Amino acid sequence: MEISAFGESLSVSPKPAVQVSFAYNIHADIVSTQTANGGTITQSDGSAVLSTSANIAGSAILESKDVVRYGPGQGVIARFAASFAPPRDNSTQLAGIGNTSDGFFFGYNGTQFGALRRRNNADEWTPIENSPDDPTLGNVYQIRFQWLGHGKISFYVESSGTGFFTEVASIPYAGTQTTPSILNPTLPLRLEVTNFGNASDLVLRASSLGAYNEGPSYSNFIRRSFSFTNGSIAATETPIFTIRNRSTFESKTNRTIITPDFLTVDVAEQGTAGYRFRYIVNDSLDGTEVFGNLDTNRSVVETDTTASALNGDGIELLSLLSEGGQSVIVPLSELSLRTRPGESVTITAQRISGATTPVVAASLSWQECY
Repeated sequence: MEISAFGESLSVSPKPAVQVSFAYNIHADIVSTQTANGGTITQSDGSAVLSTSANIAGSAILESKDVVRYGPGQGVIARFAASFAPPRDNSTQLAGIGNTSDGFFFGYNGTQFGALRRRNNADEWTPIENSPDDPTLGNVYQIRFQWLGHGKISFYVESSGTGFFTEVASIPYAGTQTTPSILNPTLPLRLEVTNFGNASDLVLRASSLGAYNEGPSYSNFIRRSFSFTNGSIAATETPIFTIRNRSTFESKTNRTIITPDFLTVDVAEQGTAGYRFRYIVNDSLDGTEVFGNLDTNRSVVETDTTASALNGDGIELLSLLSEGGQSVIVPLSELSLRTRPGESVTITAQRISGATTPVVAASLSWQECY
């Protein structure tokens, strides 16, 4: 019988939160990458291939842009397939769920294979002496944690003989500390190889990764909205406003996803002119923008109404046409739009026929999922 991280009978399948594969390429809209000192990240044979190069400080890091949002009282599962390079001193190889500050991983600390708990930028390793299979070959791994601050963390490897997971390490954290095992359990999936004095080219391969909530998720969200009116819309496309999900919130790295779910645009004057409104993501704007916090301590969003033009490096997700005197209302929830930390949404307007310069307005509402 399948049980949850808390020992409950699972009557429903774990709910996918993040799933990443590499059948075609290393997709920049799905994962972020970071390399240094000759390190590379490429796609080959349906896998992500991370290489340190032979540089003594070479590194390569791949991280999913989406995160699995932790729900208090529900377990989280991370599953992935990976093959590690033959181990070397003065190096680390990691695969699991986490980022630079928090997380749980399998990998090599030098030549020792083990399980890693990363908390507040500090690494604590648990050696694994009896893994069922050779880590330098492709294996299937699973990490399951209760969290709640002090719950158990379990590490599993699939047995090639039985096809079932075998627990190879655990961190029974309850009743051992006064502070949580990690500081923020809302985490991305991550691969990492790093040399720090070792001159070997370490190559880590991973074909796919997934993270799941155990059971249905409850969105602990805060609803926010923003509206603005612009009276200078003409034949040149002009931003009405931009919202941006802040990279930091309350002096901490922000992992909150916002989900826009309702857009309204309006042309005040009656007439025969035609107008186009666009929903653009991640345009860097023209340099005249001035962002200010929507609500400094209660919202992760900052807004701008001063930019006079797009830079042209954004991506259009939605285009709407309207005549003078009309409002257009667009429910966005079925589009599953997400704005991650550091990402932005710009609503623009442009007159595409006629000669009037009307007042136009736009309003966007969203959920901030903490």
